[in-house]
Amino acid sequence: MAHDLVDVAAYVAHELPAERRAQFERHLLECAECSAEVELGDRGRELAGLAREAAPAGLHYRVAALANQRRHWPRRPMAMAVAAAAAAVLAGGLTAAVAVSDAPPLALGAAAAEFRAHQLPDDAVPVAPAPDLTVLGLSQVAAGAGELAGRDVTAYAYRDRDGHRLVVYSSREPFATAAEAREYGGDNAWVTRLGAVSVLCGRAPHRMMVVGQNDKQVTAAAQYLNLA
Repeated sequence: MAHDLVDVAAYVAHELPAERRAQFERHLLECAECSAEVELGDRGRELAGLAREAAPAGLHYRVAALANQRRHWPRRPMAMAVAAAAAAVLAGGLTAAVAVSDAPPLALGAAAAEFRAHQLPDDAVPVAPAPDLTVLGLSQVAAGAGELAGRDVTAYAYRDRDGHRLVVYSSREPFATAAEAREYGGDNAWVTRLGAVSVLCGRAPHRMMVVGQNDKQVTAAAQYLNLA
């Protein structure tokens, strides 16, 4: 499959038909150039949205996650995306220190940032065993326990055979509900998207959260874990 910026743009905008999207995602696993373009497009769309706000709360955590990478999964270089994000921030005069009411909760923004950076909270070995998601075709590839936006969390990372990633977070403290979240499955479980990242938070008391790049995979994992 040759490089096609039209496909890249349609993929970033979530406008590719399902069959074409699956084909393009297989191509992304083998093509560093298209993968970099997709990541650049995702960041550009997100920063464009932030530029319309008075202040981009959550940008601090995305920058912090990129600057403080402690634990990584195998990944392609992100230099182009990071440089573009920094340039957009400088050009737009965005100020990360000021919050707005409709910005994503801090833990949610930090989790999405860590997912994009292929990072987990820390190198500490979790005490609890990882949930077994092999029935969903997901193999555990990493785990970490540490802080996420000031709270103690445990995170388990998974990957399927096509390279799709998924992370399950757990915490003793409830995760705050995103302003743009929609209810999912009853009992106050909710789902939302931050750019190309899908997030589903389990039913009350909202102490588990599934983060991934594939909506169906995220909801399937949440249902299997009885979170929704």
